[in-house]
Amino acid sequence: MNIDIELIPTVKKSSIKERLKESLCKCENVKGTVAYWTIDIKFIEELALVLQRDNSYYCIDLHSPTNIDYLANFKSSGSNIFLHNYEIKTNSKNYELEEKKKVSYLLHSKIILFEMPDNNVEIWLGSHNFTQRAILGVNIESSFIVKSNKDSKIYKDVLDYLTFIKDNCIVFDVNDVEFYKKLQGEQEQDTGDLVLELIGENVDKLVDEKTIQLLGVGNNDIGDILGKEIIIQILDLDNGKEYIYKAKVIQAGEIDPQNPKSLEIEFSARRYAVRGIDRIPYLKKEKEIDSAILIKHNYFINLEVTNLVTGHKIYVKPKRGKSIWSDISSSPHLERMNQEDVKIVFKGTGKPIKRSCKSEVKYKEFSLQKIYSFGSKITNYLLEDDITSSKNEEMIKEMERKNILVTRLLKPVNKDEK
Repeated sequence: MNIDIELIPTVKKSSIKERLKESLCKCENVKGTVAYWTIDIKFIEELALVLQRDNSYYCIDLHSPTNIDYLANFKSSGSNIFLHNYEIKTNSKNYELEEKKKVSYLLHSKIILFEMPDNNVEIWLGSHNFTQRAILGVNIESSFIVKSNKDSKIYKDVLDYLTFIKDNCIVFDVNDVEFYKKLQGEQEQDTGDLVLELIGENVDKLVDEKTIQLLGVGNNDIGDILGKEIIIQILDLDNGKEYIYKAKVIQAGEIDPQNPKSLEIEFSARRYAVRGIDRIPYLKKEKEIDSAILIKHNYFINLEVTNLVTGHKIYVKPKRGKSIWSDISSSPHLERMNQEDVKIVFKGTGKPIKRSCKSEVKYKEFSLQKIYSFGSKITNYLLEDDITSSKNEEMIKEMERKNILVTRLLKPVNKDEK
């Protein structure tokens, strides 16, 4: 049989949507692979119907901009969906990642194999991703349609190649949608609690004291959280214990020595802490806050301490890659390459490619206890009038905080931790 080759789209008509639907309506099965998938079921309804057949499947790279929610809808309808879950490590010494800031995904093939009646096949090879921009012709794209039969070498080669890709993918699981989004880099979208770290003495009954104040120099990075709830993590220097409180930001304002009105405000006696440029604030004894104190600072924040939190600990948010990607000794990408070429691309790096690993996330507890080891020196350091004057480099390093609030996770204590 002579092989017939068709170029799509034509110069005069950029969309391939109707041509795609035509082949989907005629075919018995479809097999394919693509880098980006951002279309929903309604865009081409015939695609979901064909992908529900036993011998049909599609392999997609899971990296952004692939839409995980749309793929979940296809999977829920019964479609056979697979995800390619590898990426190049950012420290792989690959010059494109280092110098060009390119994406790290590893599946870029765009192949569609339509198995037609009467032993015929259509093989689509080209640049089209499964995006509206590509399919409807906003992008300048091009693909070839090769018409042949199942006895041809090209059909067998394409089938082998698609099988190879599928064998190195994972089955899409609708129960793992959030996990896939984390793999894409949607790291909980800053979920967690905003935590204010403090140090003080006799801090076990802050709820009774109700209101505490934070004064600061430098930038006020508390943002727009007025009225919102935060967590206070505080170390008691008397007994070495840590306490966790919930508090609400009830008032905040800037202090400008050039504007006398900003100094007219006075606050009743309360405990207060001074937040410097490079250290954890120390909660001082109760005192009236007047203009003589305010003038030394750039801003004030009043916090209403609402309740003591027990049975919980503060944990550092896991970084992307620590629990969801794992090093692998070999990958199908490298196994097919000449070893000299591998050295050129990765500059001799041993394990430049990693694969997703759905394992239990291990959280690292964050405690202020380490600071307690400084003993009596810490109080003098924190009470210094000039908050940048200390030359104790070790202490500064342990207590350095660039932001007023840090994002942490407040989690119940595990039974084995109690």
